[in-house]
Amino acid sequence: MTEQTKENRILDAATLEIAENGYANATMARIAKRANVSSGLIYFYFPKGKLQVLLSITVRFWKILNDRLETQLESISDPVARITEVARLAEFMLVRDNNRLYLAKVLIEELPRMFMINDEELKDTRMEITIQNRKFIHTIDSIIKDGQDQGIFDRDLNPSAVRQVLYGAVEMLLYGLFIKASRNEDLGYGKDDVKYTLDMLIWKFLCKTP
Repeated sequence: MTEQTKENRILDAATLEIAENGYANATMARIAKRANVSSGLIYFYFPKGKLQVLLSITVRFWKILNDRLETQLESISDPVARITEVARLAEFMLVRDNNRLYLAKVLIEELPRMFMINDEELKDTRMEITIQNRKFIHTIDSIIKDGQDQGIFDRDLNPSAVRQVLYGAVEMLLYGLFIKASRNEDLGYGKDDVKYTLDMLIWKFLCKTP
């Protein structure tokens, strides 16, 4: 098993542990048990403990998302197709199976708390999250601005405000799917509804009406 594989196993196990029990109640011992590794190995990779693990989960997600977007958007020029591809990739990374829904819950629910915990020794990792997040924001805003310049998207819409609306819609839809999967509660919609709803949101909200 490679070093990267071991680290990813730990992060995957930590994602499930934090999603199920919350950051405050998650333990390194249970993360180790889920990953089938020793607690000592976890501290070898993440010497700063649980907060470093949570930060690393977040960094990994944003890096993968941004790298894939850079590759997949390269051959797409139409603004509608580009923004739809962003939604589709985010949906794929966070919805395709129950484990990914757990990741969605961690990113949505635990990330805000992370920034309330001050740890100077982890400032570089925090900065990496900020860099990756800003890269994603730039991608979204650039697509929206390009669509407005071409007269495809409504020019009266503020790109930053549009981005926040899209963020909010994705968060609430994904959180609902997590509740459905983890608690077996019927919320009245499923994964296919998320895809269709995001597509319609782009068309109805962003695109300029004739």
